[in-house]
Amino acid sequence: MKIDVARLSEDREIELFEEWDPKIFDLDAPGISYVGPLAVRAYARKESGVVGVRVVLKAKTTLTCARCFKEFLSPLDKTLKMIYPLDPGRKIFPVDGNIREELILIYPQKILCKLDCKGLCIRCGVDLNENKCKCSVL
Repeated sequence: MKIDVARLSEDREIELFEEWDPKIFDLDAPGISYVGPLAVRAYARKESGVVGVRVVLKAKTTLTCARCFKEFLSPLDKTLKMIYPLDPGRKIFPVDGNIREELILIYPQKILCKLDCKGLCIRCGVDLNENKCKCSVL
């Protein structure tokens, strides 16, 4: 996605839209995979010497719980705000790389299917959310 400075004004914002293939942008991460494309909608305008960009990201993702290893669907719906200084020599702002970086930074560090997920028994592997363990783990 590229923002053309010549199309920007302080009166109104321009809207850009793209659908990204998560595989091309290498967006999958451990425990996170995309179901279909990532919708990227950007709103840009000039604002007193800078280019302000608001990016709305929407997608369907499959997450894997770090405790019980169950997969579950989770919608991705995030808004990012970015600011670029206006430079008379720069006519185009490519923002793909920055959007990708910001998106990866908001990925959760530890994915849980629910806050009180009990996980798996370390000895027999039974899912403690669904069954009581029959082995005697201390």
